[in-house]
Amino acid sequence: MTRKQLKVMNLLLVLLLLWNPIVLWQYYQSMVIAFLLPITIVSIGLAISRVRSLRLKVWAFNLAAIASILFHAEVIFTMVYAYKEIPNLYELHGKYYFNKPYLDQQFNDPEFVTRYKTNCQGYRVDDLSSQNQKIEKCDWLFIGDSYTQGAQVEYNQLFSSLIYKDFPDKVIVNAGISGAGLYDELNYFKDKGKKLSPKVVFLQIGAFNDFMNIREHQPSLQDYIMEWSALYRYFEYNIANSDELPLGRWTEPFFPNKEDNIDNNIFFKQTSDYKEADKRAFKESISEFKKEVESIGGKLVLIFIPSKEQISPELLKEVLDEYNISKEEIDLSIPNKLCQSVANALRVELYDLTTEFRQSNSF
Repeated sequence: MTRKQLKVMNLLLVLLLLWNPIVLWQYYQSMVIAFLLPITIVSIGLAISRVRSLRLKVWAFNLAAIASILFHAEVIFTMVYAYKEIPNLYELHGKYYFNKPYLDQQFNDPEFVTRYKTNCQGYRVDDLSSQNQKIEKCDWLFIGDSYTQGAQVEYNQLFSSLIYKDFPDKVIVNAGISGAGLYDELNYFKDKGKKLSPKVVFLQIGAFNDFMNIREHQPSLQDYIMEWSALYRYFEYNIANSDELPLGRWTEPFFPNKEDNIDNNIFFKQTSDYKEADKRAFKESISEFKKEVESIGGKLVLIFIPSKEQISPELLKEVLDEYNISKEEIDLSIPNKLCQSVANALRVELYDLTTEFRQSNSF
């Protein structure tokens, strides 16, 4: 064997060590990945070894080595420190997130203990339902963010489940996803919701975050890494994401500085071009939602859920004092009026729950 052939052989052995088929099989539980990936890497390495450019060879080897280090760090974290893993309930579908199928996750939080189980389509189901059972059609489809999703309560405590007790003849599906905005929900409906042929689509709107940053989600590299890497999620949630909540709770749409309130706080009277663009986008998204629902013969109904500050004078005062906002600078009825005006213009039914929440004996 010549010296050149020996170098090539050593390089291929190093590449196989960096991308060990046994480790790949252990992690992915797939023989295809375990053999195809190393063969691909070795083939590329063999081809590059014949190129004269030393710079290209160095770059290629370094990239393979760095990728291997990151991969093995991921393997070690998921196998040795599995108890620290941040559960990933969602998968990216282009411009929106949705539940992963076949989830069976137990949440043990200091504030709640729940079981989160989904079927083969990613829809949440109760403990007795088979995960292989597919939902073909529904009468009523509830779409919204975390208020609709209700991950902090058991399936039978979801408001959509409670409604089913009064309407047992209806097939009701809950498609709530934490953090979803209006365009995320619209893109979900175009992609998945339509297939259920719902007769009525209930779209939940919250004063908390549905009146700001209204635009389509454009997936980034970070989104894909967050979905794939448990180690990255751990660092993102526990180290990189060091934002402190001044009041120990989320207070959107209220913000500590005036500029953010002018641009994003729907309750803040002073406005800006940015906020006015969001108001137009709000109407446009609801209008497009209505067209999509009616295109399959369905009916769109809006549900407005108020913020805590709209319900509790004590929590409102707490926020205003902390962020140095005067009562004269805000109008808590602005989102309600905007919702009603859009509903009237589009001839869409609206359930504004603000009064009912205020009158409820249970906060």
